Amino acid sequence: MKLASNDASDPMSHMVQVVADLSGVSLSTEVSSGESKAVNGGFPYLETSDGQTICEAEAVAKHVARMNSDNKLLGKNAFEEAKINEWISWVQSDWQAAAAPAIAAIYGTKAMEPAAFSEAIKEVKTLGKMLDEHLKGKQWLVGETISLGDLYLGASLAPAFQTILDAGFRKAHPNLSAWFEKWSRHQPVVKRHGAVQVCQKSLKPLE
Repeated sequence: MKLASNDASDPMSHMVQVVADLSGVSLSTEVSSGESKAVNGGFPYLETSDGQTICEAEAVAKHVARMNSDNKLLGKNAFEEAKINEWISWVQSDWQAAAAPAIAAIYGTKAMEPAAFSEAIKEVKTLGKMLDEHLKGKQWLVGETISLGDLYLGASLAPAFQTILDAGFRKAHPNLSAWFEKWSRHQPVVKRHGAVQVCQKSLKPLE
């Protein structure tokens, strides 16, 4: 199987690679400058040995994880699997809606009015506080072991920890900070995502 992306630094592609590593699945990778073969025309996508494709990082990761049920990345029972799906949906809706535009403004890939940027940062921190409360007394997002929920959430939160969630925020939210540090130091994560450097001060939009 081959995982194709159009960005060597894409966190979601790295997340799929972590899932493959933890599942013992052999997965080659390709950074493409051409058109996507996926039905949605996007990246990343998985191409199977018989030429079929699966698009969307969540669907790809779940397919790879199901190739080895012993790793329990999708939960140890139906309830845990539902909770993992719940958190992935939360990331795709609530988190990305607030964080993605603000991070794009910081990187200079999207213009954003100062008032809208400030509101987005406020919402990101509000959502971060909610996560901190959920993670109180927990080692991982769902259940007692690392799951696809953690891998997906970590890949999604990493850009915010690098740009928005500064030292002051992390100190005030120790549960989320401890979880993110544990995710970022998990050896399969380090292998694929590299060393994630968190920001000391929140960054401003690139002018």
